[in-house]
Amino acid sequence: MINVKIDTRDFERSLKKFDAKFNKALVASMESNVLTLEKEAVLLSPFRTGELESSTKTEVRNNSEGIVGSVTFEVPYAAIRHNDLGSNPGPGTRGKSPTAYGVPGPNYLQNPGRGLGKDLTYHKNRKKEVKKI
Repeated sequence: MINVKIDTRDFERSLKKFDAKFNKALVASMESNVLTLEKEAVLLSPFRTGELESSTKTEVRNNSEGIVGSVTFEVPYAAIRHNDLGSNPGPGTRGKSPTAYGVPGPNYLQNPGRGLGKDLTYHKNRKKEVKKI
């Protein structure tokens, strides 16, 4: 009779360490993406007093939904300036240059968000793949 004993404790410890390092790298990457989104949104946002531009807040959370990043403009009129400018972007965008994600004015957060969305979604999906191992 041959008796083979397999001890997987070392493997399980290594896998946990790998998962922690991988997760840390994903969080760092999401933080970078969120800062890029914030920078692009500020470049495209209307400017009159600077209050809108300086009201941004970024956050990265690692929870049961995965790694979630957000950029918020915290002044009360941010949504109005974002959604209701129509086809006339207004005087607050004069002198601002277009970026790879659009022209200054309406949808100043949405347009770069769409452009960077693939990267942001990718990290969330990678997190789910890690959990499946």
